[in-house]
This record gives sequence, C-alpha cells and structure tokens, in this order.
Amino acid sequence: MKLFDNIFRRIGYLPQEHVERRMNRLQRMLAFRSYTAAATNRLVGDWSTTATSIESDIRAGLVAVRARARDLVQNDDYAKRYVSEVRVNVVGSTGFKMQANVREPVTVTTVDAAGSQQKTTKIVSDKLANIKIEEAFGRWTQKKNCSLNGRRSFRSICENLLTYAARDGEFLVRMHYNKTSLFGFQLEIIPPEFLDETYNTRLENGNAVKMGVEVDSTRRPVAYWIRKARPELEVYGMGISGGERERVPAEEIIHGFDQEYENQTRGISWMVQSMYRLKMLSAYDEAELVQARIGASAGGFFYDEKDSAEEVQFDATDSEGNKTMDMQPGIFRDIGGKRFTPFDPKHPTTTHGDFVRTQAQRISAGLDLAYASLTNDLSDANYSSNRVGLVAEREKWKRVQQWFTEMFLELIFERWLEMAIISGQLALPMAKFDKFNQPAWIGRRWAWIDPLKEAQANLLLLQARLTSHYQLLGEQGEDPEEVFDDIKAIEDLAKEKGITLDLLNIKVPGDSAGGDQSANAPKGTAPKVAAGTNALVEPTNGQGEH
Repeated sequence: MKLFDNIFRRIGYLPQEHVERRMNRLQRMLAFRSYTAAATNRLVGDWSTTATSIESDIRAGLVAVRARARDLVQNDDYAKRYVSEVRVNVVGSTGFKMQANVREPVTVTTVDAAGSQQKTTKIVSDKLANIKIEEAFGRWTQKKNCSLNGRRSFRSICENLLTYAARDGEFLVRMHYNKTSLFGFQLEIIPPEFLDETYNTRLENGNAVKMGVEVDSTRRPVAYWIRKARPELEVYGMGISGGERERVPAEEIIHGFDQEYENQTRGISWMVQSMYRLKMLSAYDEAELVQARIGASAGGFFYDEKDSAEEVQFDATDSEGNKTMDMQPGIFRDIGGKRFTPFDPKHPTTTHGDFVRTQAQRISAGLDLAYASLTNDLSDANYSSNRVGLVAEREKWKRVQQWFTEMFLELIFERWLEMAIISGQLALPMAKFDKFNQPAWIGRRWAWIDPLKEAQANLLLLQARLTSHYQLLGEQGEDPEEVFDDIKAIEDLAKEKGITLDLLNIKVPGDSAGGDQSANAPKGTAPKVAAGTNALVEPTNGQGEH
C-alpha cells in the first residue's frame, strides 16, 4: 500500500483518505491558534458572527433606541442623573466663555550702547479689537438675539444640544440669516426625529441619501431632508407631517454626533451600552420595593385547614379581571377560617444592596462616568479614590468640551462674526476677517476636594518652571490677561486708597504631612518670589540673603 502511495505522490495524486486526514490536522491546528473570541461552540452560540455595517445597525435601532432613551431619562433615576451630569460638567452654570484672541505684529525700535538702532517685530494682543468682539458677542448671546423663537439664550442652546447628544445621540441646528434680527443671524434647534431616517435612496445627480442625510461621492454631507412640522398636532403625538420633507443645504445645518466609524451618518444614544441594564435594574428595584411594601402592610392570614363553604372576599377587580386585595399596615386578612399564618415576604433581601451596587458599577462603566458621580454613593470613598476617579472623569468631560467646540462653537462663531460685521453691529473691516476669527473657548472647570493641596502642588510646579500661569489659569477656566488686569486694577486702587496689599507675606498653613516651610522662618522674614512667577520659595533673612 505504501508503494502505491509513493507512486501516487510522485505523479501529484493523493488518495481521498490522505486528503481528509491532512485537512483535519490543518483544521485542528488553525482552531488551536485562532482567537478564542472567534470560537463557535455551545457556550457562545448566541454570539453573533455576522458582519454588518454600522449604518445597518443604526438604521435598524435608531428609532427604538431613541424612544427608549427618552423614556429612561423621563423615568429612571440613573439615566436622568447621567444627562444632568453631561449638562453640568460640559456647559456648566455660566456656559462656555468666548475669549477673543486677536493679535497683531508691532515693530519695536531699540538703541544699543553704540547708538545704532535695531528693529524687532513682536506679536502683541490687539486689545481694542478683542474688547469690541467680546462685547458684541455678549450682546448676541441674549435669547432675543441668538434664538429664532426668542426663548433660549446661547448658554441654554448649548445645554439643550448636549442633552440631545447624550440622550438621542445627535443634535441638529439650523442657521437662519434673518435681516430683521439685530445681527442678522439666529439659531433654530431641530429635534433629531425630524431628520427623516426612512428616506434612503440614490438621487439622479449621483448623490446618496442615507437616513435623511444626502452625501456626495466622498461621503460629504451636502443636504439634509427635514420632515415638515405640524405644531398644532404635537400635543397628540403627531407633530411630524407624514411623507412631506424639505431639502435643506448642508451650509445651513449643523449636525453634531460623536462619529466612531468613518462611514457613520447618524448618531446613536450615548447611553446605548447601559440602557438594557438600566431598564432591568429599574424593574428589579421596583419589584423589591413593591414586595417590601406588601410585607410591611399585611401581617398574615386566617384560614381553615378543612374545606370551607365561606367564599374569600376580595376588595376589587382590576382592568384585566384579576381580583385584588388592599394591603394596609397592621391588617390581618380573614380568608375563611380561624387558623393564622404569618405573611413575611422577606424583601428586600440582605443581598439587595450589594446586587444594586454591582449593577450600578457596570452601568457607570458603560456611561463612562464615575460610580460616585452617578449614584451619589460615597460610603466607601476617600480622598485618594475620589481623586483618581474624578481625574479620569474630568478628562472625559474635557474631551466632550473639545468635541462640542469643534462641532458647534467654532463654526457658529465664524458665521456670527461674518454677519456681525456685515450688519454693522461690529465695526471691524471685513478684509481682516481671518485676523479677527481667532476665538478661544473656555469651558467649565472644577474645584478639587482639597484646594490647599492643589494650590501647594501648583506653586511647586511654578517654582520648578514645569508650568505657567497661562496653563494653570486656563485649566481653571480663567483668562490670564483678564486676571492680571484685575490684579493690577486692585493694586492701583489699593495704592490710591493708601492700603498696602502684602499678600506674599501671608502664611498658608501646611498640611499634616509636610507643613508649611515658611512657618519656621525667623520672625520678620519675607518669602522670596521666583523671577517671572508669583510663587513662594524659601524664606530669606529680611535682607535679601538666605
């Protein structure tokens, strides 16, 4: 047999049994070396292996996810808290602050010791232009000027857009160039359901419409197909006109969503990963609450061990025909006899708190939110654990602020600046538009749990020249130029009133670990200030010597 096998191999032929053995061996090798996550067995039989596009997934779940997300925000504590955290941490109580950052070159002539002149060019702040832009933008942000319906200020618009983004996964803003308004530029918020997700087609001009968004061959949005509104029917849940839609050019629409996939056209709720667990946990918690109420209301029942002709008396019948009994505290029900059996459902169980805490931790991970921020549960928290959680969370909020700045704020400012100059509300030359279009957006910043430790750490960083006042003040949401102007104004006012402000000699008590180094300095000494900073360094002997 081996002789024939050798002959067959030489002429390029192998018997079927040899082929099967080799194929089985190869499959076993591939199975051994493949990814565990790609395995197909009874344990992962319900795990999908079908490759679909993100557009298909979003189209199939867009309406249902949006409706369920809105229901959760209306009725679930954690969902409501999450959306509130987004608004509070991204927009804040005062909203985004626009700082005009217009700069211009200035030629400075200096004379050296030999009498020769040298000219150098410096880039300095154009304070007059910055003041004009910030003052005009501040007037536009009032609700009577920036909102088409006159009902929302610019801060309120930003807050509402972040609500749509977190809950529905996307927001829509239409820009109106209205000559009758003060600046000729106003904003209209369009709810995402008005963008017709059922409209998917290929147009005659070669563009494709995907879920209401018309894109060209490069997938760049060129228009949005918006359903027409029926305001008089909104109270009946039918505020959208059936089948009627309007094509709005992309130049008039800002469609904001967190694009995770390159070919993604619509956004999905930021809560989508946690929505199922939120619903199940809410239902479980409700069941435990009902059982606890029943257990607290009914003490037990009287019954007869033998058959009794006496019929059990019920109190009412619900809408589905089920007979019900009213439960009240301290009530013992007689259901046909005299033997007593206590009623004790033993709810909530002793494991209820641990179970809810575990599920809430999973939910907070899906929402990318610190557990303590979502639940207000600080029972196991300390300074270190809180700080670690908050540092990661606040970096996430900074990322969302930057996303919102790029997606909405920068574009809005550019359109507003153009219309403000054209309308005459901003007296600046249009020829220098690019020079004036230099906004810096400062978002909400946060105070730390122990401000003293943070202040001491910042002083050390300044002393070591590892940071600057610009960076530290920027992280706090402050404009360094405004802060220094305020300090200069206070110092000038104090000098005018004959008041000495010797703030650098104020001793700040140190923490329990290290203490304040300047506290042990000889009496009458003053701390030394590092050049170029306001940071305190080691004390001197009062004569400029250490």
